[in-house]
Amino acid sequence: GSISLASGSKIYAGTDGGIFTSMDDGETWTSRNEGLAIAQFYPGISIHPQGTIILGGTQDNSSNAFGGAQIWSGAAGSGDGGYTAINLATPTTHWFAGHWSSLGPYVIRADASGTSLRVSGISASDRSSFLPPLVMDPVTPTKLYFATYRLYRTTNEGLLWSPISGDLSKGNGTIFSVAVAPSDTLTIYVGTSDGNVQVSRDGGLTFTVVSAALPNRVVTRIIVDPANAAHAYLTLQGVGSGHVFETANAGTSWTDISGNLPNIGVNGILIVAGNGVLIVATDVGIFQSANDGSYWQAGPSGLPNIIVQDIAYS
Repeated sequence: GSISLASGSKIYAGTDGGIFTSMDDGETWTSRNEGLAIAQFYPGISIHPQGTIILGGTQDNSSNAFGGAQIWSGAAGSGDGGYTAINLATPTTHWFAGHWSSLGPYVIRADASGTSLRVSGISASDRSSFLPPLVMDPVTPTKLYFATYRLYRTTNEGLLWSPISGDLSKGNGTIFSVAVAPSDTLTIYVGTSDGNVQVSRDGGLTFTVVSAALPNRVVTRIIVDPANAAHAYLTLQGVGSGHVFETANAGTSWTDISGNLPNIGVNGILIVAGNGVLIVATDVGIFQSANDGSYWQAGPSGLPNIIVQDIAYS
């Protein structure tokens, strides 16, 4: 479209890169972004085991690293940054997955010696989410999972990826969440954009659909109890009945523990180990429960009531 302006008009532009002004009808622009911290972080945050480094992917600004200073440093270029991972045995080894493009996957391994693209074996013709999940095995960090509409695995740090499943969606969806049980890494949960949840108890040889009784909405996140592979939680996007569900039997049955949460999308969940606290990331901020979802309380204070796309704990 076009707009008619008086000569010498001052123009303000709010964009996904910040705020800009023009004093000459748009011929030149000046950034007004000093002091703003408004990058949009996507799901896939990861934290160094000592809490000293945080990695995250951002909208249109690649993947970035926080090392304690107020300024985040660029870590891997890919347009939109996505999922990240840190090798807990060798925390100087970092992983970055960028957005799925016409060229297919973008997965980078980085360490002190440099970076390398690790996508061999992943089909660029796959149906994929814009931000495909990249998940590191919680016990063996040289083993990672990457998801399109099917699940890939590498056992040699991405030198070669192999598909270990067929289509895990209901037929037209893509995988949104992958969770490997820390206490039994043969147990793998997968949630999809079209409301499917499948579980493997044999390391991916077979998968079983366990979502028949769940709402037919995007499965945004699955997490597994660190001490019990059959005990897991999942969250759902959108409005409708049920936003947070719990299983004690690897998905054979699910219990709605949304309680008094507002009727909005939930994008992530974590367990604060040792004290039974659950924390969920929602479209209107953070909520916590000290009693397994019977009652949820907004907070912590100071965080704006905005979309929170991921949550991690150190």
